[in-house]
Amino acid sequence: MAVTICPPGVWTLIPDTGGDMLLEARGTGFYVATGTQPATPAEGYAQAAMTSRVIPAGIAVWVQPAQPIKYVRAYSNLG
Repeated sequence: MAVTICPPGVWTLIPDTGGDMLLEARGTGFYVATGTQPATPAEGYAQAAMTSRVIPAGIAVWVQPAQPIKYVRAYSNLG
């Protein structure tokens, strides 16, 4: 399993690792987008706090925390 820490204020690319990936929003929400790096958080999907999202294998995502003092952990290779 790989864990990626996504710092506040920047987009972090989480590459496809060949397995499903779980993104958890613990304590704060985050923005997630596919494709090229977004210019603003508004271009991503807003994931609410205290929820999770499974990204299927084969998809790379960009992630950014919704609050400047938090971070996001992405757990990959769950499938």
